[in-house]
Amino acid sequence: VVRRASKEDAEDSANLILISAPSLFLTMFGDGAKQTIKYLFVQNKNLFSFEHAYVAEVEDKVAGIILGYNYDARIKESIRTGRLLLNHSGLKFITKFHSYVNLYSIGNISRDEYYISNLAVYPEYRGLGIGTRLIYEAENEAKRCELKRTALDVETDNEKAINFYRKLKYRISKNFTIKLNNKTSRFSRMYKELLVV
Repeated sequence: VVRRASKEDAEDSANLILISAPSLFLTMFGDGAKQTIKYLFVQNKNLFSFEHAYVAEVEDKVAGIILGYNYDARIKESIRTGRLLLNHSGLKFITKFHSYVNLYSIGNISRDEYYISNLAVYPEYRGLGIGTRLIYEAENEAKRCELKRTALDVETDNEKAINFYRKLKYRISKNFTIKLNNKTSRFSRMYKELLVV
């Protein structure tokens, strides 16, 4: 079953979002990464909110998550996301502000794109088609918004993920790097053209 996420899914969602990009979140938030993601998830109108997520359940247990949003949400909610991070992290946010600004290049989309921010499935549920089903849910959400394509960023050395997206007809449009806390990370932007009816 795939359904809209709710605040009650915060624990599993934080675990899964961390699984989706562990080195990125640990670099940004350190040991407090899970608590930071959980805090953002239960807040309204931010880029990591439950409002932008779908979860997949197997036998009433959360097995996977997908989080995504359109251009309007990205523009309207980016500042609120930053404010929430400042409220939650305080001085840590200020000392890492430059890294947060660099991080903003991830998820940069055009008006006709829907951005898939995070996708993860717990290891014990992999191989059951859950990731594919969640991707289709995001694509359907994009179509409901009458958008032309979906886009996502994946770490360039994550060949398994890149191959998974390629099987679903995603293509690499560019490669880019960002510097976070003096660590350079390489990403590939992937996209898929959608047939909007």
